[in-house]
Amino acid sequence: MIDASITKWFFSNKTVFLGGGFSLGTIYQEQFLRAGIRRFQITPDLYRGDWGDVSVRMSGLGRVSVLENGAVLHQVKPTSHLLQPALAIGQYNMSEHGELYPTWEVEFSATWDSGIFVNGVGESRKQFFWSAAFTAGPVRFETWNDSLGNISKSDFGPTYGATLTIDLFRM
Repeated sequence: MIDASITKWFFSNKTVFLGGGFSLGTIYQEQFLRAGIRRFQITPDLYRGDWGDVSVRMSGLGRVSVLENGAVLHQVKPTSHLLQPALAIGQYNMSEHGELYPTWEVEFSATWDSGIFVNGVGESRKQFFWSAAFTAGPVRFETWNDSLGNISKSDFGPTYGATLTIDLFRM
């Protein structure tokens, strides 16, 4: 798949965003719009230290997609919707440019996706995921699975994934 997106951040602390993009591939094509909040502080500082302030923060993402059939899948939904709330605790500091970044962070989220696939009668196959992420300095490890309370019964095994990201601009 080939993916591209653009995101506009709002406010000096960059907590609100709006964006869009596309994915092209042999399975399906997608154009999407997304909006949300990121690391919005919901508790007073629990601790203040040289490496930043410890607090609990909330994030949320909403996404609407327009889907088109690809060479492999000939029956995808015309639209898809995704909602993802998240809760994190971490130690946050400000960069020289006034951008908030985590010194360390543990984050948990749940995702509801209306699904891109349809069954034989055209009904969508909704998906529920959980994810967990740990950030330490410029390194972030995230993992996810569709075993959220065994709500999703779309296949015979869990869908599992993981990413390891290194922020080169913070090194």
